[in-house]
Amino acid sequence: MESYRVMPAGTHEILVGSGIAFRLPELLAAGSRPVGAPGRIALLTDRTVAGLYLARCQKAFADAGLDVRPIAIDGQENGKTLDAVRSVFEQMEDMSFGDSDRLVALGGGVVCDVAGFAAAGYRGGCPHVILPTTLLSMVDSSMGGRCQLNFRGHKNLLSLPSAPALAVVDPSFLQTLPKRHLAAAMSEIAKFALLDDPSLLDLLEKVPFPAEEVIVRALAARARLLGAASGVPHEDSPLSLGHAVGHSIESHFRFLRFLHGEAVALGLLAVCSSPGLRDLFGRLGLPVQLDGVTAETLVRRILRDYPGHAGTLRMVLLDRPGSYRVETVAAPQAEGFLSALLARIL
Repeated sequence: MESYRVMPAGTHEILVGSGIAFRLPELLAAGSRPVGAPGRIALLTDRTVAGLYLARCQKAFADAGLDVRPIAIDGQENGKTLDAVRSVFEQMEDMSFGDSDRLVALGGGVVCDVAGFAAAGYRGGCPHVILPTTLLSMVDSSMGGRCQLNFRGHKNLLSLPSAPALAVVDPSFLQTLPKRHLAAAMSEIAKFALLDDPSLLDLLEKVPFPAEEVIVRALAARARLLGAASGVPHEDSPLSLGHAVGHSIESHFRFLRFLHGEAVALGLLAVCSSPGLRDLFGRLGLPVQLDGVTAETLVRRILRDYPGHAGTLRMVLLDRPGSYRVETVAAPQAEGFLSALLARIL
């Protein structure tokens, strides 16, 4: 029987272990915070993941005597919208989803965010469980806290507090993850490493890739950073490092040109002075240079999407691994400040 590690994540637990995803019916009653035996399962996934894993998931639930109702959405970033949540609401209502039923998300970050938003809003809130299938969602969505949607071309403009009741992280899902998506997750892991655990960077290029060790260490670093940033405004949180630039790049290209992690990689290169980061990202296959947009255009978008407070721009910068600071820039200097950062990637 596959073993797993239990990691606390505030309101819930994260179970990490290869091969454990299809033991979910058993795991719902395990741990120190059991979710409880469900009535029926509303299984939210995307069409790509459904083709790979839906049949196995359905069989695992059927073998446990559970009724599964699949719900498929678009798993691309530009599908992370209110329309997707509305579709989930409608299908949950069609099945007369009740208190004893469970919403389970099987997929990447988009599926997990849509599930979290739907769970937070349906009949005042209902428990949901996530089975992240991408490396990025394993080290990010599984920790929970908030779920976010894109709105009218703005990245993550809509946000609700929503943590899963349980996250089951199975690194064996990565065997079918495209190399581009695997590489894209490396930027977020590198962010955790730069802020909290620099030696984690050494594992990103190892062959074979030590997925479970990287995931566990990345989650531990993220938990420490969340603890340190408790009560801190989002723009001052170390976890926002590189995101203002990265999100603006994603939005400018309508979420079509770059994966989230690829845009974050460019954002990190703009705000970090860490030697060797550009070379590392290049070796990992992440973008290190940006074309197709001017600094002026990106500056306008950043200032629109991150308006700051009291006429100032606040941004987290990193001078060297383990040493970050929050830079406060008065409005008259904000454009010049951002242009100088963007010159590192343009």
